[in-house]
Amino acid sequence: MRLGLRTGLFSEFYQPVSDDHSFFIAPSLEYAGRNISVRTANSQTIWHDQRSIFALDAGRALGNHAEIRLGYEIGYADTRLKIGGFMTDGAQHFTISQLTLEYLRDTLDESAFPRSGLFLDAKINQPLTSFGADATATAYFFDLYKPLTHGASTFLFGLSANTLSNDEVVPFQETTSLGGITRLSGYQPDELFGRHAGLASIVYYRRMSEEKTSFLGTPFYIGGSIEAGGVWFDRDDISVDSLKIAGSLFAGFDTPVGPIYFGYGLAEGGVESFYLTIGSLIRRLPRR
Repeated sequence: MRLGLRTGLFSEFYQPVSDDHSFFIAPSLEYAGRNISVRTANSQTIWHDQRSIFALDAGRALGNHAEIRLGYEIGYADTRLKIGGFMTDGAQHFTISQLTLEYLRDTLDESAFPRSGLFLDAKINQPLTSFGADATATAYFFDLYKPLTHGASTFLFGLSANTLSNDEVVPFQETTSLGGITRLSGYQPDELFGRHAGLASIVYYRRMSEEKTSFLGTPFYIGGSIEAGGVWFDRDDISVDSLKIAGSLFAGFDTPVGPIYFGYGLAEGGVESFYLTIGSLIRRLPRR
């Protein structure tokens, strides 16, 4: 078990610019940091990846639950070795400069333990090398979640995929990753990385009190998951046979600071981890 693998801050100013409030502009600032565990047969190293991004989006709201936006992002990323000497001998610096196009639809009744609705997010990042971008490949992102509920039990179906437009050698900061509870459980968060990633999951959880209270005074759930997915550096390597199978068991609390999970994950090959996680089950795959 590890604490503090991810940190982040995000602030957005959403300003309607039309009389009916359907068109908007949205400047934002984001800082994200994460520790990435890299294992080999004989060693394990820890890298710390952090990035700061300023974005300016313009878009249109499509009713009360959907929007489409076009934007520009500029920022910097820095990856430094924390433990060991695998991959590089020093820091890797990365400049972000890209156009973005995103469609988002969110009709979930809540983000912590949703029981109804739909979440759909599709995004394209097009790097601008003439404006200093170190990335060269177009990146595509897709996340879909659909909960189905009967009584106190809910099944949350998830499908996520990230891919790059080519299989050329890319900087570490362009890779995508998997790992963590319900994200190929058993592996540490972001432990598996490559140019392409895909994940299908079914998460089950049951509310253990009709009044949604527990001995801690917060809604209490028990559940588990089964997942199939993988990461690949070459598109030709993607196949059903290369998928990893994993699963988890967890207890969750819907607290004022967000959902908290205590869980155990196991992946094929005997890879296992215990987790203490804060955050929603509705999570996008990491995006550059």
